[in-house]
Amino acid sequence: MNYVCADIHGRWDKYQAMLEDLNLGEDDKLYILGDVIDRGEDGIRILQDIMKRGNIFLFIGNHELFLYYCIQCDDEEWTESWMRNGGRPTAQRFLELDDGEQDAILRLIADSYVAIPDLNVEGKHYYLVHAYPDLRYTDRPVRVRDMGGDELELLYNMVWRRVSDEQWKEDEILKKIREMGRNVLIGHTITTYFCSASCGKDGRARIFRDPYFTGLDCGCAISGDQACLGVLRLEDEKEFYY
Repeated sequence: MNYVCADIHGRWDKYQAMLEDLNLGEDDKLYILGDVIDRGEDGIRILQDIMKRGNIFLFIGNHELFLYYCIQCDDEEWTESWMRNGGRPTAQRFLELDDGEQDAILRLIADSYVAIPDLNVEGKHYYLVHAYPDLRYTDRPVRVRDMGGDELELLYNMVWRRVSDEQWKEDEILKKIREMGRNVLIGHTITTYFCSASCGKDGRARIFRDPYFTGLDCGCAISGDQACLGVLRLEDEKEFYY
């Protein structure tokens, strides 16, 4: 089975509840569409756990980009922005690691996906990306390490731009990908931002479905009982919540 989730934001309790419930077998795959870290306390712990597993596939989100770029480039402006966006607990725990563990985390992010543009599951086709697809990547998966230094702006766009910045039904890129017969799967934006109806009876966000894209960020960045992790199983599009 193939499962997709997004935006765990350091919530080890949600991550563990998901893994215990899904009970992934050797042939199962879990795709995490970025933003594993920041805001919550245990993002580094989750990254370390992902490294031990062969069936979890990480995508870079804007928060992993913060960590990667700030550590690699020591950019003061980026670091200040990272701290404003919930990066302090991640930075503190990263700096507590020894050099070997730090290098392993940075390699994990470098090896993570920016996009898988055509994941075929039983004849259904999906474009997986953290925030926003790009038509330059439609024929092959691309990882962070595949992108050159001159592509930082493109990478930034794919992990930061929100489809809700425009009326998505008029968005030409989403239209073109839909015409290719692919469903775009994203995280990055809590689904209630797209539609207030993307909310359960308990008040927590739910997976948002639209002909143009499916939003999977159900709000682990929210504190308290409203935090929610949503998971979609692609074979039958069944939803799971934690």
